[in-house]
Amino acid sequence: MKGKLRFTLLLLAIAGISLFIWGCGGSSSGSKAVSKYLFVGDTEGDTISRYTIDSSTGELSFLGTTGLPSLSAPTGLVMHPNGDYLYVSNSNSPKSVGWSGNGTVSVFQYDSATGNLIETPNSPFPASSMALQIAITPSGDFVYTTDQMGYNITIFGADGATGDLTEAASSPMAEDEAHGIAMHPSGNFVYMANEDDQEIAGYSINAVTGSLTPVPNSPYPVGDTMVWAAITPDGKYIYSSDSSGSGIHAFSIDNLSGELTSIAGFPIAAPGTGLKSSVITNNGKYIYFTQWDDDSVMGYAIDDADGTLTAIPNMPADSGTTGISPKALSVDVQDRFLYAANYHGDSVDLFNIDDATGELTYVNTYPTGDGPKVLITVP
Repeated sequence: MKGKLRFTLLLLAIAGISLFIWGCGGSSSGSKAVSKYLFVGDTEGDTISRYTIDSSTGELSFLGTTGLPSLSAPTGLVMHPNGDYLYVSNSNSPKSVGWSGNGTVSVFQYDSATGNLIETPNSPFPASSMALQIAITPSGDFVYTTDQMGYNITIFGADGATGDLTEAASSPMAEDEAHGIAMHPSGNFVYMANEDDQEIAGYSINAVTGSLTPVPNSPYPVGDTMVWAAITPDGKYIYSSDSSGSGIHAFSIDNLSGELTSIAGFPIAAPGTGLKSSVITNNGKYIYFTQWDDDSVMGYAIDDADGTLTAIPNMPADSGTTGISPKALSVDVQDRFLYAANYHGDSVDLFNIDDATGELTYVNTYPTGDGPKVLITVP
């Protein structure tokens, strides 16, 4: 009898261990999260184009558009970490019309079952004279927008229950030519790519108020026109690129102070010019840059030991169509697909990512609204 009891207890223990492993995602790739939708900000069309993502192929199916007020010109998209709200920074207005000086942030409740976006009752929220790019802390407590026109950073407190934004007492904060913005994964630091000043500025974030204090020796001159910055998922490295040329700059990040140190051998020259944006895969293995002037995407493997970059084989990649001006990039949660928003092509290109090499293979092109400048994949 005792032997049978011990055997039964052993089976129960093994079953318990198996359930624990399965619950932690150890059973198979099928239990991992996938990107269900792609949202595209159509800057010239004042809309958000919505698509479902085929989890097997990455192919897109058009769901419809979500409208924004006339001349909103969406230029930034970010999801609240709780997955309930999408924040849209509106530069007001499209480049073809000229900046109007009335930047806003629209807030939409996100329905993960349908991909629908429903604007919250108090949206939009006024920002500084422009709300260009946008970032949110991993805690979801604070939202930041850059303002290339008014030379400011707008700081908001975010309510995770309603999505509402409240401008912080320290906002707006002066920052010359702030264009790009990159949030450190720790939530302790945020970095700005300043276009005309040709520098990267770094700030530590007050966890209670959201106010910003320069990190040691900030800003960091780079000598090129910076409009974008991207940080590796482990928070070790930050990369920025020249929007009018081909230079790629890289810094290591001190995770205690936030201070940046230029990495030896940088800047490096990409094969194309007009590097408008970049994206780093979620596993931190690869970084890709849009090459606006060359209608292509360039990619590099990231050395985790020192942050150096090695060109990916058979790159750059493109769809074979000229005059499309790729502006922004996004990858799916599992790093299998890369999407490129083509500003003058009014389209999105889909590429498959080779996990072993990072090489891109063009798959298909999908029409969007007018002038897509930003896009995001969401679970």
